[in-house]
Amino acid sequence: LLEVVTPMEASVLAMLRRTDFVTELTGLVRLTTTRLFADTFLIHRLTDFHHAHPGIDLEVITESRLLSIARREADIALRFGPPKDSDLLARRVAAIGYGFFGIADWRDRVSQGETPPLVTFDDDAPPPEATWLNEAYPGLRKAFRCNSWTAQAAAAKAGFGIGLLPRFLGQAAELLPIAMDRIPPNRDLWLLIRPDLANVPRVRAVVDHLVAVLERDRAVLLGT
Repeated sequence: LLEVVTPMEASVLAMLRRTDFVTELTGLVRLTTTRLFADTFLIHRLTDFHHAHPGIDLEVITESRLLSIARREADIALRFGPPKDSDLLARRVAAIGYGFFGIADWRDRVSQGETPPLVTFDDDAPPPEATWLNEAYPGLRKAFRCNSWTAQAAAAKAGFGIGLLPRFLGQAAELLPIAMDRIPPNRDLWLLIRPDLANVPRVRAVVDHLVAVLERDRAVLLGT
């Protein structure tokens, strides 16, 4: 009997050690989101998380293409727009506001009735906001075009014209809001995660921090 139960005991102890390791707040968590959101809003809001959980390593992936959570290319995703992956756990975690921004000179000229030129995207796969802009203001001159939000903010700061920007970017770039007749609707930000990762402690810790940060700073995202 002893010969039978001894390897069983060893197996149970090995399992317990493995369970203890899994439940520790250590290891790698991979988060994918847009470069704009990571650089302008998110990264400097992860300081408290790092201090609270120094054993968790973060990999923030900001490729232009959407990484697949289902194919295990990332553990957590923050995506704009409704999710298309039906097998993932999805939660709407924020709303992103948009507005027109520029320098003081353009704000004054617009307030006096002058029609401003636009800083916007080029025609190569524009995002929904650029498509909305083309439909809402079809006659406005496009003085600067680029497929980068941050470059557009820089161009607006250089005085090329006014840009339709996420409000958190306009504020971060120290631009002034410009009053226009129409602005696009808010865009939802969704958090996606695989069901098998939902209760992994290190992943859960990252998710909880992201949700708390987005709730705390929702006024920044909406620009209110």
